Amino acid sequence: MHSFKVQEFRKPEYEVSSMIRPTIARYCHPIADEYVIATCQGKLFAGGYLNDANVQWTVQAETTTFTPPKRSDYIFGRAQPFFCWFGNNNQTEISYPEKYFQGQTNNKGIHEIKISYHGIEQEPRTTIVHALAAVTDLNNQTQETKTQFIIHPCTYYVGFQLLTNYGKKHKSVQTKVIVTDIDGNLIDNILVECKVTGYGKERKEDENGLTVFEEIKDEQTLTVVSSNKDAVNIDYIPKLGR
Repeated sequence: MHSFKVQEFRKPEYEVSSMIRPTIARYCHPIADEYVIATCQGKLFAGGYLNDANVQWTVQAETTTFTPPKRSDYIFGRAQPFFCWFGNNNQTEISYPEKYFQGQTNNKGIHEIKISYHGIEQEPRTTIVHALAAVTDLNNQTQETKTQFIIHPCTYYVGFQLLTNYGKKHKSVQTKVIVTDIDGNLIDNILVECKVTGYGKERKEDENGLTVFEEIKDEQTLTVVSSNKDAVNIDYIPKLGR
């Protein structure tokens, strides 16, 4: 014996789209409020606009990575430790609570919301904001449309390129450094301060004569000035290891 269900399929009567305006680069500001307008619109396939339709917005922001164009051979932002390359390491990512808004489309099938943002995290990171609009017509047909935008934490990005992933004690480890704008153009005469921390263990004996391993650090601060001609080099000399 077989059982089956018969369900009615209704061809969608309209289409939806969404966009963000203005279409400019966006940056965090420590004091002033900034905002964008998220717009969704419904259009009937038969012609005309989907007016008086319910709209449910879901807005959510999360940190992300950003690599300027033509600079994929450099690391930007927080570097991922080598021991996490083969796993999923999301401990450093921030996901902000979702926000919900609702309304109805106007006689042009449009509904808009204003998304404001301000302030800078203690550790500035690139943030991406998603805006999802679920549009429901009078026949309870629902369609979704999604748009998004990026908020840059600063005007310039610093990129690093290790010439080798491994080093030896007292042997120079060369690193290339660049400073670019969001379009990947090299920026000149920017002072870059690099804080390098090496971790290791030192073998010692405790008060009972037993062998123990204590954690030790090698912290160094290196500075360099960027160039708009090419990458500049930083030489880091590890004090730990073999």
